[in-house]
Amino acid sequence: MHEEILTWEGSPPAGSPALVVVSAGEAVSVKAENFASEVLLDPEWTVSGALGADGTPMAVRVSADGRIASGVVGGGPAVLELLGAGALAESH
Repeated sequence: MHEEILTWEGSPPAGSPALVVVSAGEAVSVKAENFASEVLLDPEWTVSGALGADGTPMAVRVSADGRIASGVVGGGPAVLELLGAGALAESH
């Protein structure tokens, strides 16, 4: 869902949340993905495991005060829906 995320980053819907990508990949390969969003490296799946995200792509919404504000969702369409990118989710 790399292309969908890049498309979303280029024109996020009004009021949509900020995106933070958590990746188990190597810094060089993740940098080559050209995400505009903040990227956190999690090579040991520490953050992912704590959130209950045991695969990819998966996402949770985090509130402005740092609290988990949704359940974990899995799969590209569900991740895009959580981002408020319904039109992108419907096209996949």
